[in-house]
Amino acid sequence: MRKIVFWATMCLFLLLSSQAFASGFSDTKGHWALQEIDECAAVGIINGYPDKTFKPDNSVSHLEALVMIIKSMGLEQQAKELDLTAGSYNFPAGMTWGKEYLALSADRGIISKANMNYLVTGDPTTRAEAAVMIVNALQLKSDGYQLTFADNTQIPGIYKESIAAAVKNGIIVGMPGNKFEPTRTVTRAEMVTIISRVFNKGLINPYPSRYFINKIAGIDKTNQLIALQKSANATQPYLLAEDCLIYKDSKKASLDDFLEEDTVKVVLNNSLRVKYLAHLAADKLPNENPGTGNVPGNTTRKVDGEVIACRNNSITVIEDDDTIKVYEIGPNIKVINSDNVELSMNDLDYGDEVELKLENNKVVFITVDKESTTVTGRVITIKTSGDYEITIFEDEDEKDIKYDVRGNVVVKDGSKTLDFDEIAEGNEVKLYLDSDEDVIKIEITSDDRIITGEVTDIDDRGDYGITIEKLDGKPADYEVEDDVNVREGSRSRDFDDLEEGDMVELSLDEDGLVTGIKILDWRSGSEAGVITYLDLDDYEITLDIDGDETDYELDEDVEIVKDGDELDLDDLIIGSEVEIELDDDLVVKIEVTDDEDIEVEGEIIRVYDDALKIEQKSGSQFTFDFDNRATLEDEDGDDIDIDDLKKGQDVWLQLRDGEIRRLEII
Repeated sequence: MRKIVFWATMCLFLLLSSQAFASGFSDTKGHWALQEIDECAAVGIINGYPDKTFKPDNSVSHLEALVMIIKSMGLEQQAKELDLTAGSYNFPAGMTWGKEYLALSADRGIISKANMNYLVTGDPTTRAEAAVMIVNALQLKSDGYQLTFADNTQIPGIYKESIAAAVKNGIIVGMPGNKFEPTRTVTRAEMVTIISRVFNKGLINPYPSRYFINKIAGIDKTNQLIALQKSANATQPYLLAEDCLIYKDSKKASLDDFLEEDTVKVVLNNSLRVKYLAHLAADKLPNENPGTGNVPGNTTRKVDGEVIACRNNSITVIEDDDTIKVYEIGPNIKVINSDNVELSMNDLDYGDEVELKLENNKVVFITVDKESTTVTGRVITIKTSGDYEITIFEDEDEKDIKYDVRGNVVVKDGSKTLDFDEIAEGNEVKLYLDSDEDVIKIEITSDDRIITGEVTDIDDRGDYGITIEKLDGKPADYEVEDDVNVREGSRSRDFDDLEEGDMVELSLDEDGLVTGIKILDWRSGSEAGVITYLDLDDYEITLDIDGDETDYELDEDVEIVKDGDELDLDDLIIGSEVEIELDDDLVVKIEVTDDEDIEVEGEIIRVYDDALKIEQKSGSQFTFDFDNRATLEDEDGDDIDIDDLKKGQDVWLQLRDGEIRRLEII
């Protein structure tokens, strides 16, 4: 069935022309490091020179080495985005390029930031310096590893620990005659080989989604297309790019040299076409005898790798050094994923990154670096007797779905571990599912209890009560708090405004008492009223509509107009008469119908000879001229003059034609 799916998918590409293959740099043909050079070029670690050469045998400069390291760690974009004026960088004199890479190298401790100005960026990099750079970049430790080179005495003391860490981790190897040769310069080809070796160790990968190892599931040689086995039941077809570089047994090859089931290393370009394809050497493939990866003796150790195959009594992995081994499974094997959720061997898929713990040469513990399939939603019902079940209203699909729950399910509420029957209806939860879609872990993401349903009965006499039909079709009765908060969108409602048939969300406290009700049937249309409140920060407005005040939420792009002219939100005067347009209960348009013959309030900010500036509760300030017939009264109702007005006084104004006709101090 898998092959049928692959070849059906492949047909989508048949109109594409067959691919031609470009070679790499013009001066690397036949070079001993050709494959590593092409691999790093495909990944984007190296670019070569404008004349399409790489100059593999030239010494790699300090700056070139740092650029390769930064790129190989996937940090090139971060380097380019650095603000070189804000990091107190002291660059070497005469530096003409690569400052961003040098700065990031200093920030990450690859080189000394305090002494970066002393670095001669164009000087050749020695083997000792390369070791220090790599070890600092990856923060590797020597863990007491002792160097045994014949020329140990020639290695400077300050470099020994870094070189020991590099050698211990297989990053840099010795030279003939059991020598390290710390002062020997590193060529560009050798630096690329070191970078490639670090890739193979799994210590760095700049683009994990485009640089990986998989097994071939199908091949279309005519159209230069392969399908890769992405999991036990899924394949993914990839076209080869026109400039794809192909290797087998360290030699240039073609797709004709590959077979189904071959394990390959792949680099994809930005169009997700295969740019680099390398066959893993035949002498690295596993045999079928469990224990191939074992070492003698009674030991406990850990192994990192990618899953190739799982059987009842064995697991096959490709390790970080690209060797493929088979390990025997112990009798009490335990498997967990990165969510710390317990799995079974059947949950492991091809390509999963795993850490194996071995005791007595058998795998006793597997940690797989992948997250469980998860769904989120609100609990509708739970079944705690017999076989566990949970029904939730899923956020993504917006429907209720029932799941079977493992008997050993883990339930977490923050750092607390709960029993399954402590989950309450209405809790917001995150469910972790195994490959059979059984729930293996539950996280309570919010202790707030929200129940959704349709109102079927309301008791608004005496002690409030409400009956709803929940999303699973079952009725439920709830007691309601006397001062329950009822909202319809952004508007406040009374409990007795509820009607049978309303869709609502009930907020419950820990005792199951309804403390809040949200009516879900939001309105659209228009309303008219007087602005009584305006919040410029939270985008809220309150209107007096026929004596009742109603709150509304403003759309972020709300349109405000007066006489056809556009206004800003802070141009609105509290007290103005307006018409609003609603969409899903959001105010999307406000039309000012009268802001000249109205009553307003505010605090005096400044008094002029014939005008007054006030600030309203919204924070907006307005200046109004006095009508020549204006009357002014103090808080006792006595007549006063403009000269009697003071900054900080609260006033009520009656406007006529936009001018102050009457003023009262309040």
